Amino acid sequence: MDLPPPQPETLAFEAHETQLRVGLGTTPRVRGKGGAAVWATGLWSTELDVHRGLVEFGPMTLSAGLGAAFGRPYVVEGFSARVVESRVRWADLDLAAWHWGARGIGTLHMSPNPDGRWHPYTQWSVGPQRMGLSAVYDGVVVDGEALYTLTSWQAEHGIGVDVVLGRQSLLSVEATYSLGMNARKESSTAVTVKEWELLQTASGKRTAAPRGWTLSVAFGRRFG
Repeated sequence: MDLPPPQPETLAFEAHETQLRVGLGTTPRVRGKGGAAVWATGLWSTELDVHRGLVEFGPMTLSAGLGAAFGRPYVVEGFSARVVESRVRWADLDLAAWHWGARGIGTLHMSPNPDGRWHPYTQWSVGPQRMGLSAVYDGVVVDGEALYTLTSWQAEHGIGVDVVLGRQSLLSVEATYSLGMNARKESSTAVTVKEWELLQTASGKRTAAPRGWTLSVAFGRRFG
């Protein structure tokens, strides 16, 4: 008589284990004038987090980690190339947008049933992030460049759940509220005519920081 195949072993995240996650996450909603455009162009980013289990408190495990994120809206840039750049005659116009961030992370994993498949957690993190928009115009007579950046520190608190797919694989879904601090926007413009400088400006000042709810979905792997 053939027995059914064994079910995959599912275990909670424990101290001295390392967890690596890669996925997609949203960026906080940018406030202030022009904020919707900046936020829309950097809506999604690729995220990479590494966590290390430190201490266990019964069914809970405290971990610390580092995270990084990078986003560039190639779809938006491709759309602008077709709609905007194709209408510029006798010149080249390049439009670009990007977003990057880094953070230190502390997480409390809760596993009342260690052998279960669902393991909720709560998380805190802090770190810098930067968004940018740029345009470069290369004409026959006139050349121009424009750059806009928004740099801020983000303090975040989130809740999520690890869905264990096997002994070492998992799927994570996380909702986070991000509160921006110490935001500064900078912009610059340069216009030249036949290599003669016609206009050059630069400015920078404090502004309303990004804040709002974000969502992340990631696949992970555990080691140890």
